[in-house]
Amino acid sequence: MILIARMISASVLTIVALVMVAGGLAIGLAGTGLRLATGRTGGVHLGAQMILAIERLPFRFTRGPATYLYLIQDEQAATKIGISGDPRQRVATLQTGHPEPLRLVRSIRCRSAADARAVEGDLHHYFERNRMNGEWFDLDDRQIRRAIRLARRWR
Repeated sequence: MILIARMISASVLTIVALVMVAGGLAIGLAGTGLRLATGRTGGVHLGAQMILAIERLPFRFTRGPATYLYLIQDEQAATKIGISGDPRQRVATLQTGHPEPLRLVRSIRCRSAADARAVEGDLHHYFERNRMNGEWFDLDDRQIRRAIRLARRWR
């Protein structure tokens, strides 16, 4: 009985998602026409927001183990951007070979391991000019906050 209810719920959510995509595309296309005619972009943005709202639907897919993007920092502000299933354990592992105390600045759960790898790669690329060695970057507090905002948005 529970299995049937879950299947019906998943089917309804899928239909809702499809309707949202179709509606978002229709609104976006109409908005594109309006933009061309008037220069206003509201319809385009509304269509995009409708499609992005699908992420907030309560889909419950079976996932593998959780994967986190983490930022670990030492006392000199060297910051490691990486991924792990257990960021606190990762701090302990890194601490073994690091002369200065390390702290977990932030860990952000990603939807999947693939998403975590993609966000990690994107952040490495974004902060390329600040790379010290490997996955270690010289980031100030403002850049750390920026990395966290970007990771939350991209995850």
